[in-house]
Amino acid sequence: MKCSLVPAAAAVLVLAACSNGPMSDERSADGSDGEVTEPPVVPVEVTSELTDPEGSRLGTATFTDTATGVEVELDASGLTTGAHPVGLYGVGICEPASASAADPGLIGDFFSAGDLIVFTEDPGDLPSLVVGEEEVGRLTSLVSTSNLDELLDEDGTALIIHAAVDPAAPADGPLRSRVACAEISG
Repeated sequence: MKCSLVPAAAAVLVLAACSNGPMSDERSADGSDGEVTEPPVVPVEVTSELTDPEGSRLGTATFTDTATGVEVELDASGLTTGAHPVGLYGVGICEPASASAADPGLIGDFFSAGDLIVFTEDPGDLPSLVVGEEEVGRLTSLVSTSNLDELLDEDGTALIIHAAVDPAAPADGPLRSRVACAEISG
C-alpha cells in the first residue's frame, strides 16, 4: 500500500494559515497577547468654522500645536469695521440665544460657551481682530500657556469674537455682544 503525504501536508498548511495566532495560551516575552497597539493620534492642527448668531459662515479659526503653545489664526469677513476683542471660552458650544451657565436667566448669543478661560500667565484673551473697511480681518497669535490637547478636552473650547470696540467707551464698560463663534472640539 502506497501512501502519499502530499494531501495531508497541504491540509496542515491550510489549517495553520487560518490560525489567529499561537496554538497555545502562551503570551509573548513582553506579556502582551501579540496584538499591536497604536498610540492615540494627537491632532497638531484643528480648523473650525467661524459663524455668526444667524449661522452664516464668516471664516475660519485654525489652531496649531507648536513647541511654544497654540498658534491661533483667524480669517474673517463680514464683520463691522474696527477692533474686535477675541477670547477663548471654556465650553466648545456655539449656540445663539443660549443661557449663561452662571446666570440661567441671562440669555445671549453664544452664552453656551461659558466663561473666558484664564490660563496661568495669560488670560484667554487674544489680541483684537482688526477689521478694515472691506470688512475683512486676519489675526495670528500665540497662546503660550496652552496646548491643543487642553483646548480639545471633553468640554472643548470656543473662540468668541465680540463686537468692535467703541474708542469713546470706557474700558470697564458693559459686556460687548458676541458676534461670531468657532467650536473647538476633538
